[in-house]
Amino acid sequence: MAWLAFEIGLFFGICFGVLIGVLLKQEDAGGDAESSEAGSLAVQAFDLSE
Repeated sequence: MAWLAFEIGLFFGICFGVLIGVLLKQEDAGGDAESSEAGSLAVQAFDLSE
């Protein structure tokens, strides 16, 4: 059970970290290319968690 809680916490930590990173990048650069790149990284992280 503790392992499941750890995996869920890690998954949400990665998701929120990527989301905040995307928002900060959009504020700094305002470019769609960077946000789509970070979005693809988020998809890869999601695939790895499964």
